[in-house]
Amino acid sequence: MDTKFFSAAQSVWPAGQEKEMNLLLGLYGKFDVPTDGTYGKYVLLITGATFYRIYLNGVFLHHGPARGPHGWHRVDELDITTRIVPGINHLAIEVLSNNVNTYYFANNQPFIQAEVQHDFVPVLSTGKDFVAYILNHKIKKVLRYSFQRAFTEAYTLTPDSNTWRTGIPGVYPSTPCAVLEEKQYLPRRVPLPVFEIVKPIKLIADGITERVEAPNNLLQSIAEKSTGKPNFLCYTMNDLELNQSLEYQRYATKKIVFTDKIISKVELTEKSFGITDFGRIYSGFIGAEIICNTDTVLMLTFCETLRNNDIDLMHPGTLNILYYSLKPGRYSIESLEPYTLKYLKFLAISGTCSVENMYIREYTYPLQPSQNRMYKGTDPEVNTIFSAAVETFKQNCPDVFMDCPSRERGAWLCDSFFTARTAYSLTGKTDIEQNFLENYVLPSRFPPLPTGMFPMCYPADHPNGRFIPNWALWLVLQLEEYLKRSGDTALIAQFEQKVYALFDYFKKFLNSDGLLEKLESWIFVEWSLSNKFVQDINYPSNMLYAAALKSAGNLYNNHEFLAQAEEVKNIIRAQSFDGTFFVDNALRGEDGKLNITTNHTETCQYYAFYFGIATPDTQPALWKTLLNSFGPERDAKTVYPELPPSNLLIGYVLRMELLSRYNEHTKLMRDLKHLLLPMANLTGTLWEHVDPRASCDHAFASHAAHIILRDFGKKEK
Repeated sequence: MDTKFFSAAQSVWPAGQEKEMNLLLGLYGKFDVPTDGTYGKYVLLITGATFYRIYLNGVFLHHGPARGPHGWHRVDELDITTRIVPGINHLAIEVLSNNVNTYYFANNQPFIQAEVQHDFVPVLSTGKDFVAYILNHKIKKVLRYSFQRAFTEAYTLTPDSNTWRTGIPGVYPSTPCAVLEEKQYLPRRVPLPVFEIVKPIKLIADGITERVEAPNNLLQSIAEKSTGKPNFLCYTMNDLELNQSLEYQRYATKKIVFTDKIISKVELTEKSFGITDFGRIYSGFIGAEIICNTDTVLMLTFCETLRNNDIDLMHPGTLNILYYSLKPGRYSIESLEPYTLKYLKFLAISGTCSVENMYIREYTYPLQPSQNRMYKGTDPEVNTIFSAAVETFKQNCPDVFMDCPSRERGAWLCDSFFTARTAYSLTGKTDIEQNFLENYVLPSRFPPLPTGMFPMCYPADHPNGRFIPNWALWLVLQLEEYLKRSGDTALIAQFEQKVYALFDYFKKFLNSDGLLEKLESWIFVEWSLSNKFVQDINYPSNMLYAAALKSAGNLYNNHEFLAQAEEVKNIIRAQSFDGTFFVDNALRGEDGKLNITTNHTETCQYYAFYFGIATPDTQPALWKTLLNSFGPERDAKTVYPELPPSNLLIGYVLRMELLSRYNEHTKLMRDLKHLLLPMANLTGTLWEHVDPRASCDHAFASHAAHIILRDFGKKEK
């Protein structure tokens, strides 16, 4: 791997600010371009932590970097030849240091390293040519956005707050930067993201609020509730400069008028608001042009689905507020971080302003229909589902496989098993998956997790030591499929020691029967009541364990693993199947005897068939029941009410895979439409659950695109 990227640039950060939370740094540099038209090639090489936004000649250029593990940093290489102008060119970089634990980025030491090369010769480099400014118009001491992400965004701006981007120092004194140690670098590998502009299709409501000092039923975000708890890095409630959550909720709706207007701008007076609709869910950076006649405080709130015809402020487990305190003048505002929304609300809590040119700058994987596999059949409902699956995939995979682009932006195992299939089906490439897996294999270990255990999501920090043992087993299954997709034996070899260490970890939980018993931390089967029956012996977890042993045996030619996998499967068959259904769990009595419970779930049955514990030939009656009486159309209150139903993550996805495996394509199509068409019609994306209680844009659900291409693509073109 070529790890030499920079010729002259050094990694830098303001001295004494290395541990400062939520610090926004600006770096400005300029370089000359010949005026005779003989440009040659200009390239910007850049990396940093936590993330950065780049402007060239005052125009947005890029957001990055692609994520790497602790101690490693992916380098963006941007060909800017077509973006430069003759004469002086102005390059501005904003870089944010979170310095908190998140599920989004590894909590690396903040730094920035950038270099402009002209025909491979450096002409502008950090550590030498840039001027740095601490951009204190970003309010630092604010609430965190979610438990899994860092801080909300709040700003105090004047018309000259961003003139530094084009070489006019404005209101900020320069700050000296210290040169830091050399970093370890990785290639970006995945294509640069798409930053297309989309605009709202209509104004759906406007109205007036009234201020109340003590809001009724005051809501607290999950991040607010976590503030002050151990291992949750943040500013304390007493330290806050601003509590946007409380401030927003002090403005109760007094009057609302529902409209259906095509609009180009929203005029706001004090305490008034407008709600816009983008037509479907998008992910990216929220922007607008703001013209203030007076001092104005403007709040932008947003959500994926409405609640009581208004913005659902804390859906899904987030604090969806952007705060701007503005002096009179004209502003081009754009969020520094990406968000996910269908609806956007503008509320002027003081002052008057005009909001124009509202937009979302998309931040997505560059999936082009002309270059990638697309589906266009004769059934418009299937086309709608496929389109929603593609949108869900694009928004969740700008650099690695995420779970959702909203509350977490986390690279989760298990989710990745399914999203990786989608990626290969749509693109024919494994570049995103290689990044995802490379992040897991490079660190020597993952403290404070037990030796051998993989994080449930990564790059991330888990200082509380929480992990999902099941998700580490799904990683082994993914590695086997990755090898078949990519032929990348080198990466599989890199994982060998870690895979063996994982199974060494599980050895201490093996009971005398050879099954895993009393697993620790968060045992996750799926988002349903299946998660209630996880102790002492959870049979779905053991079914997965047997499958992971088999995958590891295949990957590393380990016959002991293969034999153990068959033994575990036989023991599960003997203990878990009661003649009608597979039982979810068994409990160890005080006398040491094992008591098989009567707990059965729909999902446990899918696990049994998916992992080869059962087949339609060995359990024909149960298969007939699953086929005809179970699934998303079942009324669980009247049909087998004693068996809790499945959810989308992951029971119903396993069901659809079984319907495909056993050529039940009519039922597969029926399930697809029943589950996913309402989602696709409502939000244009696919969800985490069968209902919109949580994320309405969840990557694993894009697996529907893989199913449609695999099972129906050859039939309709």
